[in-house]
Amino acid sequence: MENMDNKQQYNSGVEEIFSNFSKDPCLGETCKVTCPIGFTCIRAAPPRSGELRLDFYRCNLKCPFCWTINKPRLWGSDEIYERIKCRFDKYYNSKLMVTISYLRITGGEPILNRKRINHLLDLFGLIDNAIEQDRIYKIWKTRKSPQNLRGRKNIKIQTNGIMIPKFCEDFINELKNFNNISFTFEISLKGTNPGEFSILAGGLDGKIFFEQIRAIKELIKYEKQNYPIFVRGVLGIFHSKQYDLIFPQNGRMMFNPSKEFIIVVKSLMTMPRNQERFYVEPLRFTEQMKEAEEDCKKIGIITPSYIGRDIKAGKKTPIKKTYLWELIK
Repeated sequence: MENMDNKQQYNSGVEEIFSNFSKDPCLGETCKVTCPIGFTCIRAAPPRSGELRLDFYRCNLKCPFCWTINKPRLWGSDEIYERIKCRFDKYYNSKLMVTISYLRITGGEPILNRKRINHLLDLFGLIDNAIEQDRIYKIWKTRKSPQNLRGRKNIKIQTNGIMIPKFCEDFINELKNFNNISFTFEISLKGTNPGEFSILAGGLDGKIFFEQIRAIKELIKYEKQNYPIFVRGVLGIFHSKQYDLIFPQNGRMMFNPSKEFIIVVKSLMTMPRNQERFYVEPLRFTEQMKEAEEDCKKIGIITPSYIGRDIKAGKKTPIKKTYLWELIK
C-alpha cells in the first residue's frame, strides 16, 4: 500500500455521480458510500454502454459556475486501481452485457502538479498491465480509429490544460510507453480571449488564457508524431437557452474570439476526425449547482437568454453548430 505522501484527493461517496443506471450491480453495495469510481450510463437499453468516472478534488482555477462535492478522501493509485478492477469485475459477471466506453478522469483538476501526474502515471501503469492479463477488461471498448489509437482502450482526461506546457514533454513521453491504453485530452478553455478568461476563471490573470492555447498546440504536436493521444478543445462554458454570459462591468455579451483562439480551433479542424475536435458546453445549473447559480447572479455574469438559442443547456455541441463558427471560418 502506498504511503500518505503518494496519495491524492478524490471525491467519494457521491451517489449523484456514482450511478444513474437502475440495474447497476454496485447499487446494493455499502462500499458505494466511499467508492471514488462513478458510473454514468450512456445507453441504458441493450446494447448498454457507459463510462467509469474518477473525480479529483481541488483545482487551480476559481470558476464561479463550477461545483465540486466536498467529500474528498485520500486514495493511493493502487487503491484506485483495485476499485476500478472491482467495477469491471461486477459488470463483467453481471450478465447485463454492459460495455465501458472509456474511463473519464476529471475534477477538480487532474493535471494540477507533478505529484498528481506521477500518481496518474502509476495508475495508468497498473491498468495497462492488467488489460493484458485479466479477461474482465474485454468489456472495455477498443478504439478502431484514428490509426495512432487503434487497438487501445480509451482514457479521457478532462483538464484546463494550464499546467500542460510546464510538464508536457516528460508527461507525454511517459504516455508513449503504454501498450494498451490511449488518451483523449479534452482541454476546457475558459472563454475565447484573455478578458473572458479572467471573468470565467474567477478573477485570475487573463494572461493565463494563453497557457491553455499553448497546451492545445503542444498536444497537437505530439499527436502528429503518432503518440497515443487525441486532442480535443472544449469551450467549457457557453451561452444556452437558459442563460447568456455577460461582462458584469457593462452587460456586454461574452465570446468574441481572439486571433489565438481562432488559430488553435482551425489547427484542430485540420486533424483526423475533425467533427470531434471542438465542442462548446452550454451553461446548465443542476440541482447540485444552486449555490453556484446564485453566486453567478450576484457577480452579474449571467442573464436570462433572450436570443432564443437552439443550443440546449448542458448538451455538448460541435462548434460548427454555433455562431462562433461564422467568426472563425
